[in-house]
Amino acid sequence: MVYVHQKTINWSDTDAAEIVYTGNYLNYSLEAIEGWFKDVIGLNWYELNNDQKMGTPFVHIEMNIKSMLTPMNSLEIYVYVEKMGKSSIAYKIIGKKDREIESFNALLVCCIINRPDNKVIAIPDDYREKINNYISRC
Repeated sequence: MVYVHQKTINWSDTDAAEIVYTGNYLNYSLEAIEGWFKDVIGLNWYELNNDQKMGTPFVHIEMNIKSMLTPMNSLEIYVYVEKMGKSSIAYKIIGKKDREIESFNALLVCCIINRPDNKVIAIPDDYREKINNYISRC
């Protein structure tokens, strides 16, 4: 089953035109991916960085905004894994407003690094197994 992140849109998320500020779409996507990471891998990014001494910097981002959002809308963000490489994960994000209208979609690619050296490393085998199980369920 696909991971769905529920997001409440607040007044503070909007700009002078009273629609969601463009930069917030990326923030919503990252928030959903961190929720996915916690749900699938079992820890959030703070725990990954501090306890496991690893990080997930993003190296590529593409985004399309198709329908504006306001605080009057509900927002569900669907997280798919489009591809997993040796040390990278490509996420496909679909944001739906009011449960049916595609508001935005994105492709975000991160790599796994060790800390504090910030060198790319292979995705750990236990993470890879959990991610493959997720891909199979979707």
